[in-house]
Amino acid sequence: MMSVIDMYDSMPWSMLFALYHTENPNTNERPFVIIPIQMRMETHIMIDDNGNLNNTEIILRSDNY
Repeated sequence: MMSVIDMYDSMPWSMLFALYHTENPNTNERPFVIIPIQMRMETHIMIDDNGNLNNTEIILRSDNY
């Protein structure tokens, strides 16, 4: 069994941005460009002195910027 954090860490994350010529495209319009971005997940887990989980931060980052 994997923890949720391990599962998210191992998943391939990607984002697609689609750009259209009009502000409100209808379902028949096709984008004039699609920009794929591969993402990676970073987790920041903070544990206090008593061993309690204090704060968990999950950040998706891309090296494509």
